[in-house]
Amino acid sequence: ARAKVIISENMRVIDEAEGATAIPEDAYTASGGLPEEAILCGVCGGGEATSDDDIILCDGVCGRAYHQKCLNPPLRLEDLPPDDEGWLCPPCEAKVNCIFYLNNLMNTAMPLDTPWQNIFDFDPVDSSESEGESSRRKMR
Repeated sequence: ARAKVIISENMRVIDEAEGATAIPEDAYTASGGLPEEAILCGVCGGGEATSDDDIILCDGVCGRAYHQKCLNPPLRLEDLPPDDEGWLCPPCEAKVNCIFYLNNLMNTAMPLDTPWQNIFDFDPVDSSESEGESSRRKMR
């Protein structure tokens, strides 16, 4: 029970992202686009981007954007993944890792957008049938 409390508390801290503000859902266009004036840093609230302090959108589920220099440590452009890969802000990266390990540990299929309050609400995935099926195939 104590471990669940500690895990829940850590997931809460990750979800709250030190108070960083998400871009409001109503700022997105019908096609899912985002007008430039709606892209504001979740930390400082500013929308001005410069060549050495661009605003980077997180490709995770948080809906946040960050100035490179508002992140701790600051994000260098050379640390961004190639265009075909998404960039995850530190809280989203931590959440992806935690949910991956929790799913493995608890044999669940918890989605990444699970709020911290619900992380222990998932039943284990019944994999006995598929495992049995694969072991039967191996025996033939």
